[in-house]
Amino acid sequence: MLLRFTILLLLAFLLVAGSGQQDIKTPSAGQWIDFGATEPTISGNSFAFPTNSNSTAGYFYTKLPALVGQTLTLVYTIVGNNPQWAQSPHTPQDTNPASLTLFLWRSGDDLSCNGAMASYRFWNPMRAVLALGSKQTLSAKLNPNVWTNCFGNVDAEGFKAALANALGLGFTFGGASFYGHGVYLTSGSATFVINSFKVQ
Repeated sequence: MLLRFTILLLLAFLLVAGSGQQDIKTPSAGQWIDFGATEPTISGNSFAFPTNSNSTAGYFYTKLPALVGQTLTLVYTIVGNNPQWAQSPHTPQDTNPASLTLFLWRSGDDLSCNGAMASYRFWNPMRAVLALGSKQTLSAKLNPNVWTNCFGNVDAEGFKAALANALGLGFTFGGASFYGHGVYLTSGSATFVINSFKVQ
């Protein structure tokens, strides 16, 4: 009985431990990836914001070699008709305004944010409020003393390690409280277009 329980426990551990990374796709240079089972599909450089709370726009990333001290810049356009954004219903404490944040993702993340994994995802604290408009710009220096991890903490060494072993750089959508928990439209329409994404 004890042996059977131990085997079942080991199988459960292996299933949980291996479940995160296999769901995280690795992009090639210039390829954009939408992360999550309910994300809208990014086609080339654009996607339509979902209009159902069962699907939210959250994480989008690509392969982009970068170094500490360089500046990361996203130029984007949002076209549509009177969009009204809302946050993921799975995070009721998140509220408008809907926002966009630059993002760094380290390879090997298990999505738990436990222990060292807290510093496998980083966000720049500067946000852009979502609005219709052409060639809007969100830019941030890759400064390890500014970007924050899963728990909103600065971890300079963790940031440097994440950048040196990056899965990708990109952007996430959230509200006033969370950078990447996702947004959708309660009414109207909106399409997000990436005009350029580069480091200098």
